[in-house]
Amino acid sequence: MGQVIHIFRKDVRHFWREILLTLALLALFTWREPRQWLPWKYSEDVVSALFGSWLPGLIVISWFLLTLRVIQDESLVGDRQFWITRPYQWNWLLVEKILFLVAFINAPLLIAQVFLLWRAGFSVAESLPSLLLIQAMWLAIAILPMTTMSTVTASLGQTALFALGTIVFLIALGTLSSFIHFPKVSAAGYIPQWLLGAVLLTTFAGLIVWQYHRRETGKARLGLVLTVLTVLLVQAATPPSRVPGERYVVATPSQAPAQIAFDSKTRVGAGGRVSKDKITIQIPLRASGVAPNSLVNVDSTAVEVETVGGMQWNSGWTGRGFSLTPNQTSTVADFELDKNYFEKAKSLQSRIRIWFATTVYEPTNLTRITLSESGFAVPGKAYCWIHADAPSQMLCRSAIQTPFLIANTTPGEAPCQSKEDQKELPPDTQFYGLNWNPYRSAAVPEMSPVEIFQLQLQSPASSSRDSVAQLCPGSRVSFATLEEGRRTRFEITIDSIRLAEYEVKDIGYDRATGIGWR
Repeated sequence: MGQVIHIFRKDVRHFWREILLTLALLALFTWREPRQWLPWKYSEDVVSALFGSWLPGLIVISWFLLTLRVIQDESLVGDRQFWITRPYQWNWLLVEKILFLVAFINAPLLIAQVFLLWRAGFSVAESLPSLLLIQAMWLAIAILPMTTMSTVTASLGQTALFALGTIVFLIALGTLSSFIHFPKVSAAGYIPQWLLGAVLLTTFAGLIVWQYHRRETGKARLGLVLTVLTVLLVQAATPPSRVPGERYVVATPSQAPAQIAFDSKTRVGAGGRVSKDKITIQIPLRASGVAPNSLVNVDSTAVEVETVGGMQWNSGWTGRGFSLTPNQTSTVADFELDKNYFEKAKSLQSRIRIWFATTVYEPTNLTRITLSESGFAVPGKAYCWIHADAPSQMLCRSAIQTPFLIANTTPGEAPCQSKEDQKELPPDTQFYGLNWNPYRSAAVPEMSPVEIFQLQLQSPASSSRDSVAQLCPGSRVSFATLEEGRRTRFEITIDSIRLAEYEVKDIGYDRATGIGWR
């Protein structure tokens, strides 16, 4: 253990400048971050705002330089290093490098995040498991790869060339994949993504130990390249993920979580680029029947087209979908047909069947809150304020992750709505706002543990002036967090429709079958 302390003190003496730079950037971020919190104040200093947005990236770069310098101070490449003539044991040297990185990367970041949570008014004890998970994520996506790269290169120049070569390779691979369609292997779809990540992390950790123990750089580099190539090939061979709608329980029209019907009086179009071999069809739909303070999400859709002559086309289940709030009255189904099929069927009477695989998100912790000027707590352990410059918005902050939150109000509950607007709007008009986060991941690798989000309460009114609720102190708003409920599938049938009438002449990007907001 004395050897570890000796090497640690030596590294601190050698790299105090790099340590000071890393800690200074992190301290600057920690000092500046609360200024971005609510109530929101837009900075007039463009340079300061731009620098603030670059700070997290600069911190990561400083970590990389510190890791590179401290690892390569006892270079593991070659067999003529001076340090191997000293009585250093490789395992104690490895322990010291781990201790150094923890002391000057992980520990300062944890302390900064604890301070930011405390400064934002959140419980540090409740968030501690998530903070530790954030540390593990930074270790996996940044520190471990950086350390691996440093052990198989001898200098900053080699490391830069290695990194540049990796970037060029990935760009070339991505460009090539747009021209060459890699064959998909169905068996690859059964390999979980976490397993591929685990293989990479295990390889990184194993190569670090290998280099300190054996210092056989050629084999280490070969193992690293082969592992990365294997993971990339498996990724390329994995078929696109599909949401199997057959697994959803069939619902009758009366049991469907939303009522969706064809809107024959509306035509929909879009502008942009046209796909060469595909034709985009957009079908306008009417929507209603979503329960108050809940959300219906279409996870997957399938479309079948059949002409009077018996020509059929089926998209199969696709992963694109849409969401419906209780006050939404319309949406659009868009799907892509093969151009050859469209040319034959476009002028014929056709029948279209659309299947929807849906998940209902039901309200929990439903609370009606009278908004105050000083801010207010909402369900999901978040705090919100009325935007000082845009009273139609609420700006909120939460710890670690944003809540899956829905909010609504009516004209009568918003006393700051102008009298003209209140007269024009029916008293039962519903304004809804949504912060989408159904996945509830425990944490993400962020510098700041305080998340910022905004809510704007909208209504599908025809007038843009009436489409948002004007909020002020005294407004009454209902808030609820959303929890996953039942999963069902249902279908609608559209008879006697001509595809040519719903063709999109221009579209901005190629899309698979899906649904979009209108």
